[in-house]
Amino acid sequence: MASLPQSDEILLCTKDTPLDVIEIFWRRALFAESKKVYCLVNVDLLNYEVSDKAEVSLDRHMQSANEKGIPYQLVVFCGSENEFKSRMVAAIDSYRRLRLQMKDESHVKSYLSKQLCTETAITSKHALCVDIEKSSVRVVKSVRAGLGKTLFVKNMKAALDNKRKEEKLNCDDHCLVTISIYGKCLLLDDVAEILLDQTQIHMPEYGRIFHIDIAHEVEEGLDLFLFQLIVLGCVTHRSGHVWRKSAMDYFIVESMPLLDKAVKTDMNQLKCLSQCMNIFPDIMCRSPVECLRILSNQELPG
Repeated sequence: MASLPQSDEILLCTKDTPLDVIEIFWRRALFAESKKVYCLVNVDLLNYEVSDKAEVSLDRHMQSANEKGIPYQLVVFCGSENEFKSRMVAAIDSYRRLRLQMKDESHVKSYLSKQLCTETAITSKHALCVDIEKSSVRVVKSVRAGLGKTLFVKNMKAALDNKRKEEKLNCDDHCLVTISIYGKCLLLDDVAEILLDQTQIHMPEYGRIFHIDIAHEVEEGLDLFLFQLIVLGCVTHRSGHVWRKSAMDYFIVESMPLLDKAVKTDMNQLKCLSQCMNIFPDIMCRSPVECLRILSNQELPG
């Protein structure tokens, strides 16, 4: 099974992505000769000026690579709803390929669950040892407040503390880092600053629980952040500083997510507006009445 992509292989574009970042990505993708597949994603979100100059730069670099006989594998993705507004998409339309046959969501979720689980032997030095599947990430969701999401986090911390006491590990008590995210738009630089401040200098051999507490109203920028944090394993600040996650850490994402009411699903399932919330390993907190109905194989009311 193919492993997760590395942070150097994927560049996720936003309306604020500068030209120099794309220029560096072009050079890495076209001249690295690494046999990797490089992906520029959400190219339709780039502003017109950056998109125009980036396309000119791409054409120049492609000509140079072809003249030197350098093989490369580069894929550019854009959203179908904005493709006609993108200068770059229009310029490279001759390279368009037929729409790829995509795996369904359940297949993607199963793949990510396997990739995020640790198969090697772990001890209580690994914070993820308290997860039921030894997964490095767990999304804790509920449809309303007061159903035990925060209690789950407290229980995981208590379980980790107990395991380390049983093994008589000499570590400090700062094994839980909570990052609260509020507002409709998630500002990646603000979160990156917090993560950089939490860079572990002393006792880096001990993993920590990172509790990402996401408010209900957060929507814009959420998938970008979660994909970088969980899949690529790093978060980049505009200053150029990069925070990278440790294989020892355990990430708990707590949220009462916004739901996509336009999508009809099974009574016992929720469809979140955030795609990452749908595909990462998760646990649903329910009321005692709902749990009883599920155990009794009764349908929940819509």
